[in-house]
Amino acid sequence: MVGHDSIIPPGREGKVTQEITIGHGYHGTLRKYITVISNAKNSQELRLSLGCTIHAELEIEPAYISLKPDKNGMTKQTLTVITAKKDLQILEVSFTEQEKPGNKDRTNWQVALPILFTSVVTKIDSVAIDGYLKYRLDISQTFNYTTPVYGNFTVKTNHPKKREVAINGVIHELGTGGQ
Repeated sequence: MVGHDSIIPPGREGKVTQEITIGHGYHGTLRKYITVISNAKNSQELRLSLGCTIHAELEIEPAYISLKPDKNGMTKQTLTVITAKKDLQILEVSFTEQEKPGNKDRTNWQVALPILFTSVVTKIDSVAIDGYLKYRLDISQTFNYTTPVYGNFTVKTNHPKKREVAINGVIHELGTGGQ
């Protein structure tokens, strides 16, 4: 919604206000434009640009995890965690396979069991924008799948507003990586 002073005398100031409604959970760069039309002789149209970056309470990058085991089945991935929390702890990282009808390699009860990862979180010395902190999250696990396995990673934290973060991903078959 845009509000404005309807009459602004020449050489005077006026106000233009813009209200932006942002959906729950949105984060990232936001840019909105307002075009002001007036009867000014030198410039009848003026385009205003509003921009900002909205940070999530806790953000993990990349947004999709693709693990490629080496020839021994070991997977390693480094994730970046961005948050304002100064003493962030990663309590658990797990992977749950998506159930697939007719899956011959694994039974449904096996698919439902989460696989736990070894995880190490390290605070990165550099401070992200607006006082947010960056953490490095290294995860690892050994797999011996013969076909790619799709599912959901869950990162559990001590953050009071973001106790869990879900990330879609895939674990590739054995021997496709060589990281």
